[in-house]
Amino acid sequence: MALQKREKTLLKVLAAVAVVSAIILFKDKIFKGKTEEIQEEIVGDFTDTMEKRDEEIQRTVSGGGGGSRRGGTGTGGGSVHPTVSSKEFQMHSSSEDCWVLINGTVYDITSFIKSYETSQQQRISQYCGTFGFEAGFLAENPNFEDDVINVSAEKGVIK
Repeated sequence: MALQKREKTLLKVLAAVAVVSAIILFKDKIFKGKTEEIQEEIVGDFTDTMEKRDEEIQRTVSGGGGGSRRGGTGTGGGSVHPTVSSKEFQMHSSSEDCWVLINGTVYDITSFIKSYETSQQQRISQYCGTFGFEAGFLAENPNFEDDVINVSAEKGVIK
């Protein structure tokens, strides 16, 4: 009697579960006590990556590191951007008064929001006064970044 396709698939899944279970049960024998070393290496690599990311963010926020696509406010080389406190930034959290963070710079995008229909306004306004605009709205709509920046007022950088 031949096995049907579903039965074959089920057997493959069960075999995979058995292999994973065996690895979990016998991990110390398989890795010969090196699980802590492996874990430390992974955590160390992750920590190094996060430190590098934090340094890059700090350079971007403080105006250094040429990673930004924008050259500043156009008031001359080396100009100092005004700073915006995190508390002040978070107070602008509605579609009638909306500030967002893009590439380390705070923008008032209220006029940008008002140019869209209500459903789109609601999608955008959920990011007002939060640090999630880039990771949320712009990640889903990458072509909007230049439009947002061009029609919005630059307020400064987060301190």
